[in-house]
Amino acid sequence: MEPANFCNLECPLCLTTSITGSRPRALLPLQTFINFMDEVGDRLLLLIFWTWGEPFLNPDFFRMVAYAKSKGVVVHTSTNGNVPLSRERAEELVDSGLDSLVVAVDGATQEMYEKYRRGGRLETVIENIRTIQRVRKLKKSLAPRINMRFVVMQHNEAEIEATRNLARELGVDYFTLKTVDMP
Repeated sequence: MEPANFCNLECPLCLTTSITGSRPRALLPLQTFINFMDEVGDRLLLLIFWTWGEPFLNPDFFRMVAYAKSKGVVVHTSTNGNVPLSRERAEELVDSGLDSLVVAVDGATQEMYEKYRRGGRLETVIENIRTIQRVRKLKKSLAPRINMRFVVMQHNEAEIEATRNLARELGVDYFTLKTVDMP
């Protein structure tokens, strides 16, 4: 399910900025989501709550996650991490019960990171992860499990180890490598 069909970055191989960029921008309305969950939530086991857009751009996203969790659904999402999270928003995230959060980090330096994550700021991503980690610790919560995901491309292979070390420093739950999805 797609909470937002647009993104705040312009990654060159992403369908959101290349092929589907001509679609009208839209956010999944909270009431539409609630209606959907009321219809299928009792039979739904897993919700993959992202497609090509940036989920955190939907202001109702954490309320939607909490509603899905109230139905007993396991919820996973992915973010580019470039929507700044205040402590209050991070508390909403943790309180929502989100099971896992993939955060895209494709380099250990701003120079390498922005070669693909055009318009992104690595420092914003790092600060968001730190904020979530502080809130998780304060609330004694294991959720959401944070998976720092490195999309391996020819230009960034040399920074895999440095990014793995950054993941250790940030104390994320997982560091994973992924190949590029080509349109």
